[in-house]
Amino acid sequence: MKNLLALILLFLLLMSSCKKTEGVGGRATIKGSVLVEHYSNAGNYKGNYDAQNQKVYIIYGDTDEIVGDNVSTSYDGTYQFDYLQKGTYKIFVYSSCVDCFNKEDSVVMQTVIINERKEVIEAIDFVITD
Repeated sequence: MKNLLALILLFLLLMSSCKKTEGVGGRATIKGSVLVEHYSNAGNYKGNYDAQNQKVYIIYGDTDEIVGDNVSTSYDGTYQFDYLQKGTYKIFVYSSCVDCFNKEDSVVMQTVIINERKEVIEAIDFVITD
């Protein structure tokens, strides 16, 4: 009986000392939108529109550089990452570089911190170029 009680106490101690890290499994949300600035081939600004079907990527934690997941924007340029733990996240999109010699893609990134278990974070809108 004493051994069983000791095992139960050890189990409870181990379970309470587990620290949840960034990633899925929580109840928080990060959401936002992506806007595209459109330029002519000559580099003249022609207007903007909501980015449809644009990939948005998330990195769990502030030190890991491995992409944890991605979602695509909706018809109105919005995206949402659900079921996140408290912690620090990096979200990013790829954008065409208007001023670059080879028109190569650049990364537009921001850091988001979730402090509350059920928090809904409205991220700053991404503005990219095509």
